Amino acid sequence: MMKKWTTMLCTVLALMCGAQPADIPDDSLRVIHGQELYQNLCSRCHDVGNQKLGPSLAGVVDRRPVPWLLRFIQNSQQVVDSGDPYARHLFRTYSHMVMPAFDQLSDSATLSILAYLKKESSAAYYDFAEDSAVYYDKALIDKAHDRASKKQAEERDYYGVSDTLTIPRGSAVLLKGKELFNSQCATCHGIHETRKGPALASVTDRRPLPWLLDFIDSPKEVLETGDDYANFLLTSYPFVMPGFEFLTTDDKLAVLSYVRETTGAPSHIAGVNARSGKAADSTPQLQALPEKNLGEGPPPHRPDNQGLWNILGGIIIALMLIVLLVLVLKFIKGKKD
Repeated sequence: MMKKWTTMLCTVLALMCGAQPADIPDDSLRVIHGQELYQNLCSRCHDVGNQKLGPSLAGVVDRRPVPWLLRFIQNSQQVVDSGDPYARHLFRTYSHMVMPAFDQLSDSATLSILAYLKKESSAAYYDFAEDSAVYYDKALIDKAHDRASKKQAEERDYYGVSDTLTIPRGSAVLLKGKELFNSQCATCHGIHETRKGPALASVTDRRPLPWLLDFIDSPKEVLETGDDYANFLLTSYPFVMPGFEFLTTDDKLAVLSYVRETTGAPSHIAGVNARSGKAADSTPQLQALPEKNLGEGPPPHRPDNQGLWNILGGIIIALMLIVLLVLVLKFIKGKKD
């Protein structure tokens, strides 16, 4: 009996004191701190609305789970080496440039960066709820929450698909793509900011072309295959994008050409900026930054005590459970006597 009680209480203790899912903060001090960290560590290679050496970061907090983002920011190459398909796709697309590791950043500091990116990605004037009920599909959303981050048997491996199609260039194609984007896409999507749907900056490099063509054609069909990326998007944006089956393949390629051009000319030209598996030497200072409160929260004049309070809360809970365990054991012993 005593062993059973001890096991149960230890299990509760482990659950109560274990790691909890991280949330992106929204208070202004954390956003300001995140902006400082972003400017010091990220802005040489990334922009929120446009592509630079790396992809645009607009809407990044809605495209990947927070634990994934923490791991990737702190050590992207570990995520790539783990076999993560999305990380490997980014690595290949951006000419095998290795993003410097920022393992000096604490989770709290990294979350501050994400808080800044989330704020900068949002269109301040946009009413997210407007017209969203038209495409609301509760059954599909519930399935998306179950499917997200879980490999599905029917899921297509878009990362391994070879396609002879390419995104065209040229002024005539860009003009056609701009007209189609403004008439068919701009109501829900911005290129540089999040609206009803995610920001589309760098999407032509972030996603395989066959996936983009299928998703534009029929998002619901891609969702129904159990596609991890599409289902995670649906957990962030609770409505299903309508299908555009009436667009020809050339129409869709023209839209993607316009999005790519408007994102900003890519700097990651294969064979020019590739570093043979080493970090891009245009930003060596990012790996050798002096320690300046990067992993300890905001600077002293804007203290970040969230991590400390989490630790203290965990200690208090642990002590209370230990006291409870002692009382239960005494009670059991008293009954035996």
